[in-house]
Amino acid sequence: MIDLRSIWSDDPLYPLARRSNIRIVEIDAARPVDGALPGIALRPGSDLHAYPWLNPTNLGRMADVLASDLERLAPGAAATIQANLATLKKQLLEATASNETRLAKADNLSVISLSERLGYLLAGLNLDPLDVEIQADDGWTETNIQAFAEELKSEDIALVLHHRQPPKPLADAIAASGARLVVVDTEAADPVAGLESDMKAIVEGLLAGQG
Repeated sequence: MIDLRSIWSDDPLYPLARRSNIRIVEIDAARPVDGALPGIALRPGSDLHAYPWLNPTNLGRMADVLASDLERLAPGAAATIQANLATLKKQLLEATASNETRLAKADNLSVISLSERLGYLLAGLNLDPLDVEIQADDGWTETNIQAFAEELKSEDIALVLHHRQPPKPLADAIAASGARLVVVDTEAADPVAGLESDMKAIVEGLLAGQG
């Protein structure tokens, strides 16, 4: 069973599964058994709301950990595992390089995230979001929407990010402020393709407002 229990310490999945089947083997994708492999770089305050695999460096390291442990469990499949790992890491490297090259052409890199899931994704693109208080959807009132829109204008924010579509009054206020709203998919079935798509959406959002 693959999990992230070294990060999500309260995740009950493995302890519960082991009660049903003592033979279940746990692979923690964030903590290598092989001391020669690097673990993933954690951000302060990471918890169940953090998605560390949205950082391409972390995703590559997690793939290394999984490949290493899977080879121990299935040595006969080592060649296939290594071939798949090489393909995945090449895909990540090419996507990262392409997006970094395009991002260098953006005039304004000012972003705000309205989701606690996106810190790793933005760090992977070397973007430093402006700190704001993250509200639940039902926590947005007319007053704080207006204050938020004014902050977007005063800080010249180019992009506002979320992992889900925000309430319409908030989305309308973001558009009226001149910023662009980008909703990224943090739960793609294919994490590599999902990360590629998310990075591309952010970069295109930052480039879209340029003449």
